[in-house]
Amino acid sequence: MYEGNIDIDKPRQRWSDKQIERLFIFCQLDRVMPYEKVCHVFEYLDSRGLTQFEELRETPEFMLGYYLKLSGHRFPYQTAGFIKWNINNFTAKELRKMSRDKIAEECMGFGYKLASMFHNRIHGTDYAIIDVHVDRYLEQHGCKAKKYKEKESYLQNLAKTQNKSLEVLDWEIWNTNRIGNRCI
Repeated sequence: MYEGNIDIDKPRQRWSDKQIERLFIFCQLDRVMPYEKVCHVFEYLDSRGLTQFEELRETPEFMLGYYLKLSGHRFPYQTAGFIKWNINNFTAKELRKMSRDKIAEECMGFGYKLASMFHNRIHGTDYAIIDVHVDRYLEQHGCKAKKYKEKESYLQNLAKTQNKSLEVLDWEIWNTNRIGNRCI
């Protein structure tokens, strides 16, 4: 299921603090952009040593924004601000211990989608990662919910009726419907 994913975006049994930092940065980049573009931006930052908190703390925000812009990120300076704020306020150890709700509420630029993505990878939880593609699928299947957790519950029920885990159904919907966004 994760064969096409960038290495940092694959579930694993144990996560080092450095891997958690890298995953957190990857998730932070994943806002309103196609997955392939997010991977490209992450790899660009990684090639410059900018996927670890220590190096990012030493990089001025405007320079991080500039690198994000060069890599083609849609919201380079806003994202740079989010990254800098988060890495100056949280450590990998703290992020590891945070609940999904706390991540969604306290990490700047994160909502339930990114908090779910982060939490699923490091803890093996089965939260929905509801992006625009999953949202459209839910609407097509009669979901009128407006709040993330209500949509997640609806998707959980759909998964049960299809004898699938939430993770599998979520991934199938996303993978099938993102075809149009595969250009970098």
